[in-house]
Amino acid sequence: MSSALDDDTQRAIAEGRETAGAVLRSAQKDLQKVFVVFLVGFLGVFMALRRGVWVWLKGVTTQRMPAELQSQFDIIAQTPFDVILLQAKISLVAGIIVASPVLVYFSRDALKERGHWPEVPIPLWKAVPIVLLSGVLFMGGMAYGYLLFFPIMFNFLAGNAVSAGFAPYWSIVLWTEFVLLLTFSFGLAAQMPLAITGLSYTGIVPYEQFRDKWRYAVVAIFVFGAVFSPPDPFTQIMWAAPLLVLYGFSLYLAKFAVTMKRGSERLSAAGVLRRNWNATAAPLVAGVAVGALQWPTLFEVIL
Repeated sequence: MSSALDDDTQRAIAEGRETAGAVLRSAQKDLQKVFVVFLVGFLGVFMALRRGVWVWLKGVTTQRMPAELQSQFDIIAQTPFDVILLQAKISLVAGIIVASPVLVYFSRDALKERGHWPEVPIPLWKAVPIVLLSGVLFMGGMAYGYLLFFPIMFNFLAGNAVSAGFAPYWSIVLWTEFVLLLTFSFGLAAQMPLAITGLSYTGIVPYEQFRDKWRYAVVAIFVFGAVFSPPDPFTQIMWAAPLLVLYGFSLYLAKFAVTMKRGSERLSAAGVLRRNWNATAAPLVAGVAVGALQWPTLFEVIL
C-alpha cells in the first residue's frame, strides 16, 4: 500500500530526523549541562507557581472588579490533578525554552556541517542591542496586557456573567491557558517595530510597501484581534489600538533606518565612485596627461 505522504514530505521528515540525530550526537558529551539548565528552569518555574504566581495572577484578574463582584468571583480546580498537572506542563515548557539555546550552542558543529548555521554570523555588538530591544518590546507588550488589558477585560467578562445570572467561577486550566495565550500574543505583537524595521532595512520587504499597504495592515490587525480577544467591540478596540500605534511607530522607525542606510550609501566613497566613475576618471586622466607633457621639462631640470 502506498504511503499517504508524498515524496517531498517523506524526504523532509527523513532530513529532520537525521538533523535531530546529528544534533543530539554532536551535543552528547554536553547533554548533562543541557539537562542541568532544563532542570533549573523547570524547578524555578514550578516553585514560582507554587509560591506566589497564582495569587498575583488572580490579583491582576480582580484588580478592576468592584467588591461585590469580587465576592462572587472565584477560580476553581475542577479535578484533583488540575493544579499539579498545570504547574508541571508550564514548568516543562519553560525548561525546554531555557535549555534549547544551550543545546543549539553545543550542537553548532553538526548544524554547520548540514548548512543550518548562518555562514556570516551577526557581530556581537550588533546582535546584543537587537536581542535587548526585542526583550524590552516583549516586556512592554506584557506590561500593557497585565496593567491595562487584563484587568478591564476580566472585569467586563465577570460582570457580564453576573448580569446574565451566572456565578463567575472559572476553571484554573482554561483561565491560565487564556492568560498565557494573550500574554504571548501581546509580547509577539510588540515585536512589530523590530520586524518591520529589519525587513525594510535588509530590503526583503521595501519600506514603501509597508507604507502604501497600511489599510491592509489595519484590517489584519482587527482580524487578528477578533481571533485572540473576546468577541466584544470594547476589548477588540483595546487590542487593536496599541497595535495601530505600534504600526505607525514601526513605519517611522523603518523610514529612519532606511533613510540612514540609503544616505550612508550615497555618501560613501565607494558609492560615489561607482555612480560617478566617468566624472571621477576625467580629472585623473587629465592629470596623467599633464604630467606626461611636463615630464621632459622636469627631467631636464633634474639633470
